[in-house]
Amino acid sequence: MRLLISPLVAMYLAMPSASSLAGEVLKLQQAINLARSHSPAIKKQQAAGQAQSNHAASAWADTGPRGQVAYNWVRFQDQQIASFGPAPLVVRPQETRAGSFTLSQPLTGFYALMQMARIEGIKKDVAENTAQLTDTLTAFATAELYIRAQQLAAMSTLSQNRIAAGKAIQKEGQALFRAGKIHKGDALKLDLVLSEAKSSAAKVTAQRDILYATVKEQIGYGDQQMVTLPQIEAVSLPPLPEQKIAVEKALLRRTEFHQAKRGVEIAKIGTLYSYSAYWPQVNAFAQWSRQYGELPFGQEAFTRTYGISATWDIWDNGSRLFKTREVTEVLLQTEYELTEVQRKIKLEVIESIANLQAARETVSLAKGALEQATEAHRIESSRFRAGSSRASELVLSEAAEANAESNWISAIADVQSQQYKLQRVQGDAAPTVL
Repeated sequence: MRLLISPLVAMYLAMPSASSLAGEVLKLQQAINLARSHSPAIKKQQAAGQAQSNHAASAWADTGPRGQVAYNWVRFQDQQIASFGPAPLVVRPQETRAGSFTLSQPLTGFYALMQMARIEGIKKDVAENTAQLTDTLTAFATAELYIRAQQLAAMSTLSQNRIAAGKAIQKEGQALFRAGKIHKGDALKLDLVLSEAKSSAAKVTAQRDILYATVKEQIGYGDQQMVTLPQIEAVSLPPLPEQKIAVEKALLRRTEFHQAKRGVEIAKIGTLYSYSAYWPQVNAFAQWSRQYGELPFGQEAFTRTYGISATWDIWDNGSRLFKTREVTEVLLQTEYELTEVQRKIKLEVIESIANLQAARETVSLAKGALEQATEAHRIESSRFRAGSSRASELVLSEAAEANAESNWISAIADVQSQQYKLQRVQGDAAPTVL
């Protein structure tokens, strides 16, 4: 589909606005790249992803054996000595020093630790997907902001040219009034047209400046850095996708859908993890101990011990039972959320295709309306100068043409915006610049 811009609007759009007389020309792709590199939200999510990655690595490390080193130094007030014959025996020396190394490995607890590590690993993937989603949303938000700034810049230019045209007509009306061809009421109507054009231009210019400032803030530019956006223009658009294919593509690529599926995975693993609370906790250990200095009676300097420790909570007032019920309900919740996200994505695709189709039709209608309004205004202007038309009819044709021009610019901006929205809902990671 090729959209053609009318010669009149092309002439208006080609004229620079007051704020675009200086500064670099900022292309859309450049603006998207700058916004993505500047966005604090993206950097925050990337940092969160790195943090979760380290947390997942820590969870997997917890499943392995643990080694612990201990050292104790104790000094008593007095020695304890037992007299047996000529040589006394030291029962407790005044000072003891002992070191030990203990290696332990959870046995039944290994299953619970492994499930927890699996959960943290999936959360790491979710965090990375969240960072990617934030990047995508930033890119498409920048594209939308850029288009609206272009739209307001074009409408600001149109309003300035409308003022120039109003001044010219006002001047002609004063000449006709002095010549007695029109009465005072008609001359005042022409003055009113110029006043309304100035008022409208002031509002549009303010909105344009706000959007320009927002674009600069989005891409990380300072207040002193001047930018100019290219004039908005009609572009070639790809054909509309088939609805079924578009929905399948969206479900395959949308980050939100994959995150909802990961949520179900986490909930299922959480259910398995909750069952481990019912098992006895069995750990194996090996310990090497070394006594330093004077040894108490009957003790060795170096000892080795091995063993298994087991604990089993047999009564907790139903705490584990309620926990198991909780995670079961959480699993149901995540499954419903997955269904909800799937429906939402499907409706977004259907809505975007319908809105884009309507926007394309609006462009064609707006083009025809602009041509008709331009020709009607030309005829009324000629009749007014010839004295065969009243100023009210000229004012109406002037307003109709101004409205048609604004509708044409809005239609161009809207069709581009809807095209980017369709890209977004189909799961594109970044806008494909038209």
